[in-house]
Amino acid sequence: MHCNCQSILNIEKISLIQDLIFRNNIEVVSLNETFLKPKDDFKLNGFNIYRADRIDKRGGGAALAIKKNIISKKIETPPNNELVGVEITTDNNSTLSIFSLYSSPKSHLDFNLLEFIFFNHPNSILLGDLNAKHQKWYCPRLNTKGKLLEAFLSKHNLQVLNSNKITYKRGKSILDLSICSNQITNNFINHTVIDRTIGDHQPTITSFSLNPTRCTKSYTKIISTIDQLEIEADLITKDIQSAIKNSTITYNVNSKCSNPKPIPQFLLKAIKFKNKLRRLYQKSNSAQHKKLFNMVERKIKRQLSNLKTDHFIDELNHISNFNPSNPKHWKTLQNFDQIEHNNEKLQEFKIKNLNEFTTDENTLANLFAHDLESIFNSKNDHEKNTYQTNPTSDTFEKITLKEMSEEIKNLNLKSAPGIDQITNKTIYNLPAIFLPRLLNLFNKSIESEHIPIKWKQSIITMIHKKGKPPDSTSSYRPISLLCCLIKLLERLINNKILIFIEKNNLLPEEQAGFRKKRCTQDHILRLNQSIIQGFNEKKITGAIFFDLEKAFDKVSHQGLIEKLKSIGLNSKL
Repeated sequence: MHCNCQSILNIEKISLIQDLIFRNNIEVVSLNETFLKPKDDFKLNGFNIYRADRIDKRGGGAALAIKKNIISKKIETPPNNELVGVEITTDNNSTLSIFSLYSSPKSHLDFNLLEFIFFNHPNSILLGDLNAKHQKWYCPRLNTKGKLLEAFLSKHNLQVLNSNKITYKRGKSILDLSICSNQITNNFINHTVIDRTIGDHQPTITSFSLNPTRCTKSYTKIISTIDQLEIEADLITKDIQSAIKNSTITYNVNSKCSNPKPIPQFLLKAIKFKNKLRRLYQKSNSAQHKKLFNMVERKIKRQLSNLKTDHFIDELNHISNFNPSNPKHWKTLQNFDQIEHNNEKLQEFKIKNLNEFTTDENTLANLFAHDLESIFNSKNDHEKNTYQTNPTSDTFEKITLKEMSEEIKNLNLKSAPGIDQITNKTIYNLPAIFLPRLLNLFNKSIESEHIPIKWKQSIITMIHKKGKPPDSTSSYRPISLLCCLIKLLERLINNKILIFIEKNNLLPEEQAGFRKKRCTQDHILRLNQSIIQGFNEKKITGAIFFDLEKAFDKVSHQGLIEKLKSIGLNSKL
C-alpha cells in the first residue's frame, strides 16, 4: 500500500492507516510526505520502519513499513534524498527490492536516483508521489516531469501499474505511481485506489503474487512442571494485554444518544454555519442576523427530522426479509427492544428465598451458585467403571502450527471475550512470530493434562427463560463467557477427537448433530420420507420426541471420560 499522508504526526491518520492495513491484509506500506524529523518517534504495530526524513526544511520525507515476520534489509541509498529502499528475499530465492520515493512539485526529477534503483536492482518496485503527469497513466494534462519520466520508462522498459482512477482529488490527477521492472510484471495481480482520503491523496494498493521469506523462529522454552505451565500462561496473557493497551487509541464522544447515527457532511457544514450565525448575532444583536439565524435553524431541524425518519424506514426495510442467521437483523430488533425498555420503568430484580424475597446482590449470587452446584454435583458420576477399557497410547500427535493457524482463521471475530478481555479478533491479529510460543503452551498443556487455572475462570450471566417465574433460581439459564484462548485450545482438541472418531467409524449413521457435512435437515428429510411412505402404504405414522431437561449439565464427567477411554482415545486428549 502507498499513501501520501501529508504529515504522519497525527494520531488520527496513524489510526486510519492501521485500519486500512488490517482491512486489506497489507504487508508493505510506502509513505510519502511524512513530515518526520530524526528526533520524531514513529511506529506502526507489527511493522519494521525504514525512513528517509527531510533534514534541511519542513515537510517531505519517505518511509517504508515492512511486516515484522518478513525478513528485510535496508538498502543504502544516495544521501540527502527522500528515497528509502528495502531488500527482501522471495520463496524462490530471488531478491526483490522495494523503494519509496517522494519528489516535490517544485523539484526536478532526479534521474540518477531512478538509475540507481533500476540499474543496481533489476527486480524492483518503486512506489511514490513523483508529481509527474502524463496521459500514459491517465492524467488529463502533461507536465515536464511526466514527459521526462515517460521517456525514461520507455527507454528502460519499465511499467506503470496504475489503474485509471485518480489518486489526487484536488488536482484530478494520478500522482502516486506504482512502477516496476519488466521482470516483476508477471507477478502483478491488480492495482486499486481506496476511496478514503488521507491528506488530499487517496491510498493505493498494488498486489503481487510474491511470497517473501518469513521468520521461522521456533519457540523452545522448556516447560517441565505445572508451576512453569501456569507462569507461562500468565505471561502470555499479560503480554497480549500489554500489547492491546499500547496499541489502543481512546476517543471520548460526548453523546447522550444510546444508538447514534452518522450525520451527512452537508448537514455538519450547515450546523457549523448555524453556530457561526449564532455567534455573529450575539455579537451584533442585529434583528437581521437573528432572522437569518432562526431561518437556518428551522431548516436544519426539518432536515434532521427527515434524516431520522429515513433511518427508521431503512431499518424497517432492512428486517422486512428477516433472516435468523443475520446478526445485523438481530441488532436492529434489539435497538427497537431497547427503545421500548427505556420507556418503561425498570423493575427491581428479586428472588424468592425461604418464602421471602431478597434483592441483596451477595445473597442472590449465593442462591444462584447453590442452584448451579446442585446441578453439577458428583452424584451423577459413575462410582464404578462399567466400560471395557481399550489400551491407549500415552503419546499424542502434537498440534501443528498449520493446524492452529487454520483454526485461528476460522474464529468468530464478534465473539465476546472472557475475564481477561482478550478477544478472538486480538488472537486473529497476533503476529506470526508470537504463534509458536502459544502453540508450545497448548501442546505442553495437553501433554501434562493440565489447563491453566486462570483460563478456567469465566463470567457467568444468568438469562431468564421466557414463560418461567422470574423469582425462582431454576428459571434462569447460565451463560458462561470463557477466555478465548482456552476456547481456541478446546477447538483444536475437539478437531483431533472428531478425526479419531470419524476415522474409526465410532458414531452411528443416524447421528447428524455436531458432524461435518451433516445437519438438522437430514433428519427432517428422513422423517418426511417415513410419513410419505406411511401414506403410500395407508398406514399411520407416529413419532416420539425426547427433550432431556438440562441434559448437558447432568452428563457424568467421569462416565464420559471412561467412555472415551473405552473406545481407545488417547488419554492425553
